[in-house]
Amino acid sequence: MNERYRWVMLSLAFLTGMTLHLTLFSYSPLIGNIISDLHITHLEAGAAFSAMVVSLLTVRVLWGFLVDMIGLVWIMKASTLLIGLSGILRGFAFDYVTFMMFQLLIGVGLGAILPCLTKIVSSWFPSGSRGLPTGIYVAGFPVGGMIALTVTPLLLNNSWEWRGILQLYGIWCLILMCLWWFIGKELKYSYLNQRASIGQVFKKILRLKSTWILAGIMIISMGIYDTLTNWLPYILQSSGVPLEQSSLITQMLPLGFLISSITVGAISDIARSVKPLILIFSLLSGIAIYTLTNLKVELLIISVFIVGFCEMALLTIVLKMPTELEETVGMEGGVTGIISSIANIGPTLFPVLMGYIKDVTGSFTLALIVLAVLAVTAPLLGFLLKEE
Repeated sequence: MNERYRWVMLSLAFLTGMTLHLTLFSYSPLIGNIISDLHITHLEAGAAFSAMVVSLLTVRVLWGFLVDMIGLVWIMKASTLLIGLSGILRGFAFDYVTFMMFQLLIGVGLGAILPCLTKIVSSWFPSGSRGLPTGIYVAGFPVGGMIALTVTPLLLNNSWEWRGILQLYGIWCLILMCLWWFIGKELKYSYLNQRASIGQVFKKILRLKSTWILAGIMIISMGIYDTLTNWLPYILQSSGVPLEQSSLITQMLPLGFLISSITVGAISDIARSVKPLILIFSLLSGIAIYTLTNLKVELLIISVFIVGFCEMALLTIVLKMPTELEETVGMEGGVTGIISSIANIGPTLFPVLMGYIKDVTGSFTLALIVLAVLAVTAPLLGFLLKEE
């Protein structure tokens, strides 16, 4: 029963990962409509998106510990209910304050997702074969982002209002909650002794060298991916690339993300060690980033795809490791919560660094070279990782 049912649980994990990015990034195409309807400034609109991210990061570590201590199914029922109800209610927001309140609540619910997905893999799949299932749920992230950025404008163009679109996505979250309620099953063997306090577990995780190694690799991976997602369209257009072509080239990042998550997950199960994989993907990414400084449009497509593939390959490997290391058994949710929260240093600082270098030098060339150098530092951390 467990062997067959694990794929049902993995399907729920994929849909939940998809919902995370669908909920986050469906906001972007609606910003103009929300600004107009709620009579808010661009600063306030940006803060409304950041509200989800800040609350997500604030509670993710706590959710991770709760997942380890009381089980993932009840956590997923509660979080999807919170996301769904808040998502529907923000469509009824009558002013900026109420809209922000529901954005914050959505972020609280979203914070539980990543620790729960890691726990599904460690609970339901045997050690040595957790790379592919990790890659499958990670693939839900780019799928959700693509749906958000394609379906949302399509609905807008077919006379949907922003309120109705957000309510529609909220209803989907409630459907997902029902799936967790009626289909989700719990396996108890990989959970912490409930006599341990959150403080004790927190200190134990922070003392693990692997926590900081994985967090460091994730800082680089997420930082580079998010920085290029943010800056690449502008860089290309500044170089004379037409808008349509720059959008197509940038879309190679999530396409690489989608393909790498599953393929690299499967490869990591076959490989005896992930260290060579970290080395190969880091070097390929660094070379591809460097080539962005001087390439024809046709070759840019290949380079950007390679960067998206390689950086998200590293992310998949990092998310797999807490499920495989002997020292993290029972603490997979807490470890994932901590390393993924620390990792947001990269997406926070790298785009700022890139903009600063452009202001100082007047060119993006040096900024891209710095990103390439950062990319090839990941193996230095990877070689310190103690694999079982």
